[in-house]
Amino acid sequence: MKDFTLVTEEELNQRINTKSLLPSEGDYGLDCLYYKGDLEIDNHWLFDDSFYEIADQFPEAEIGTIAIEGNLTIKGNLQISDRVFCLVITGNINCENYETFETEVYLGGNLKAKTFRDNDSLTTVKGELLVEKIYKPYEY
Repeated sequence: MKDFTLVTEEELNQRINTKSLLPSEGDYGLDCLYYKGDLEIDNHWLFDDSFYEIADQFPEAEIGTIAIEGNLTIKGNLQISDRVFCLVITGNINCENYETFETEVYLGGNLKAKTFRDNDSLTTVKGELLVEKIYKPYEY
């Protein structure tokens, strides 16, 4: 995970136009991590441990947003930690299961997963939602 670049919210807006993509306009007053290209992860991703694995590379930063300008493929679950305020993927997401809690998510393409769980209805999927089961908020 050494290919992320630390950018400001304004720099991220210049790269991927977050002000028009996100209801929050990407305005969290925090630093952002940016990745350009398709990203493949061989394990579960973005829960607390994997978030800190990325964020600890930038010890002086307070990371609020992670943005990937490309597709994201995870050979495991995408379980987004509430430590992440915002996740932006401009392409597609392909993962085993998708779960988020208190995180604004923008997906410019399709989301393919076995299950989809968004307890706070903060996920925007511009493409198709290709899942076998959608859980209602707080349904387990």
